[in-house]
Amino acid sequence: MVNSYRSDHPVFGVFTQVVDDNPFLSLVYSTMESHYREEHFTVEDMAEELNMSRSQFYRKISCETGTTPNELLQKFKIGKSAQMLRSGNYNVTQAMFESGFQSTSHFSKLFRKYMGMNPSVFRKTISQK
Repeated sequence: MVNSYRSDHPVFGVFTQVVDDNPFLSLVYSTMESHYREEHFTVEDMAEELNMSRSQFYRKISCETGTTPNELLQKFKIGKSAQMLRSGNYNVTQAMFESGFQSTSHFSKLFRKYMGMNPSVFRKTISQK
C-alpha cells in the first residue's frame, strides 16, 4: 500500500520514511488509507482509532515524521488525489471528491502548497508525458 507512493517528489517522501520498519507508522498509514475519502475524518478520529490521546498522537507523529498529524493527513489526501490524476481516469473534481475534499478552493490551495502547481495544470502536465 505505502509502496505505491514512492517518488522523488517531497509530498511522497514522507510516505516512505521508515514505514516498512515502523509498526506505528504502518498503522497510521493503514488508518489513513481506510478513511482518507471521508470528508470529516480528523486527527482526533485517527488518534482515537489508534487508542491514543490527541496530544500523545501529535507528539508521536511529530517525532516520527517531522510534521504535524494534520499536515500528514493533508499530504496523504493530496498524494492520493495526485495518484488519481496521474492515472488519467479522474478529472480534477472527481479526484477532489474521491480524496475527501468538498471545497474546490481548499483542495486547490493544498494541492498547490504540496505539489507546486494547480491540480488542473498537474493533470495536463502528466497527460503530456
